Amino acid sequence: MSIEAFKICTRCNSEKAQKIRRDGNVPGIIYGNHLESPIKIKLSLGTLSKLLKENTFGSIIPLELNGNRLLCIVKEIQKNNLGELIHVDFQNVSPSEIIKLKIPVNFVGEEALTSKNLILEIASPSLEFHGAATKIPDIIEVNVSDMGFEDKILAKDILVPDDVELITKPDTLLAVVNA
Repeated sequence: MSIEAFKICTRCNSEKAQKIRRDGNVPGIIYGNHLESPIKIKLSLGTLSKLLKENTFGSIIPLELNGNRLLCIVKEIQKNNLGELIHVDFQNVSPSEIIKLKIPVNFVGEEALTSKNLILEIASPSLEFHGAATKIPDIIEVNVSDMGFEDKILAKDILVPDDVELITKPDTLLAVVNA
């Protein structure tokens, strides 16, 4: 069973970004080593919102453009000063392509710390990896429920998948438990 692709459209060079947004769409671009040149795109605000809700910056996302399926990673999202989405950049990748990617760290079990009158202070919310696009995880989950006062989580404490290299310096502080 394959994952359903998010439908996007190409846009003309003459299309103004403001008009695209007025029509309920968000302009964007897809670039990558496997493309002859960057592709200017537009996608509905609803599609982009759903895409961002269901995926992280590390997710490989299937996009459908003119009947072709592209595997892409969200590289940048631009918002205006009201927090509205105004532009998105995607990087096209092949499944075996070796890439560098920042992956978010999700700390789970914080409610157990709260019940002990402790708080988790997050110093670094992401880790950088190097490896095949499909081998790098979408997100790193770290269970903090059994941690105590002044316990720390360093990058070197994270279990790294086979065939993937952690680029983040091993002694990088991810989080510390305080009172």
